[in-house]
Amino acid sequence: MAEISDKNNSEIMKKTIVTAIIGYGMGGSVFHAPVISSTDGFKISKIFTRDPLHAAKAKERYPGTEIVEDTDKIFSDPEIELVVIVTPNQYHHPLALKALNAGKNVITDKPFTVAVSQADELISLASEKNLMLSVFHNRRWDADFRTVKKLIEKNVLGHISECEIHYGRYRNYFKNNWKEADLPGSGLVYDIGSHLIDQALSLFGDPDYVWADLRKQRKGSRI
Repeated sequence: MAEISDKNNSEIMKKTIVTAIIGYGMGGSVFHAPVISSTDGFKISKIFTRDPLHAAKAKERYPGTEIVEDTDKIFSDPEIELVVIVTPNQYHHPLALKALNAGKNVITDKPFTVAVSQADELISLASEKNLMLSVFHNRRWDADFRTVKKLIEKNVLGHISECEIHYGRYRNYFKNNWKEADLPGSGLVYDIGSHLIDQALSLFGDPDYVWADLRKQRKGSRI
């Protein structure tokens, strides 16, 4: 039995997962594409972007990858098993829905979806189709967070009555990108705030209740 198991594991390890990335802005170009391309067992087959500059950079860095301007070329490709969605947040749900219905495994960048009802729909569909569905939360691997998590697991800190997690950040000007536009899922709460919420859940589990104080801090902010 051990020999059969080792053989199966070996075959799995040799398998190449053909992957497509939808979106090649900062998230796609800085995080997802470099990580996937440098990981054994993965091949980036297609990258979707409609931005000519992003397309040129993607083609230069990944010459063996096809750059497409139509997501249907990804969903209809039978060789693609995994679709990574790195688009503005409002498109995570509709694109993940199409990918799952096309029989693809899916990873979305954080935040997973804009609304809980959208998340529930995707989770239910992935379960029904026996497909993998996950969210990219790279901040779970930050050294400071992993250290705190280890200390809590080993009860080094004793009883914890309060935990404060934050990013020290200052920028008094606008970049005028989609993250600062008045769109569903825009703003810092959905952006780096989703990392803080994920870390709190990872450290302490589901809360009994949630309280929030949200505000615009920069003059002229739309979000």
